[in-house]
Amino acid sequence: MTDITVDVAGFPPAKSDALSMLAAGHTHAVRVKQLLLAVQQKLADAPFPMLDGPVGLEITLFAPEDRDPWLPANYVGAISEILQAKGHLKNQQRIRVELPEPLLSANLYRYERQLYDIRFRQMVASAPHYQVRVWSLVEDPS
Repeated sequence: MTDITVDVAGFPPAKSDALSMLAAGHTHAVRVKQLLLAVQQKLADAPFPMLDGPVGLEITLFAPEDRDPWLPANYVGAISEILQAKGHLKNQQRIRVELPEPLLSANLYRYERQLYDIRFRQMVASAPHYQVRVWSLVEDPS
């Protein structure tokens, strides 16, 4: 199986409205950039193929007990959108994206609809951070 895991400091980006997570001016733009930078770095260290078939997505959030994070579905929705291929955004006039080209290339799968296995869990930690794991659900023939 092909898989990749990235670790990111802070809370993950969360969907809060109909605005694309990649749109300029989104309230979680800094979080989006942090996730994409982590993916970009991981891809530079160990190449990962763009996944075309069914995909799994696992998010583990580590957060202090006294902090009230967003709903898990909001995190899943945001992260799944951010990690999909972004080439289609270049031709859309309705979404203004202010991300450098290398970050727009930090893709792990083509479309969110490829997500067939989605997992979320939250664990107690002194400082917020999270892990995102993406893997192919297609058996490796080798």
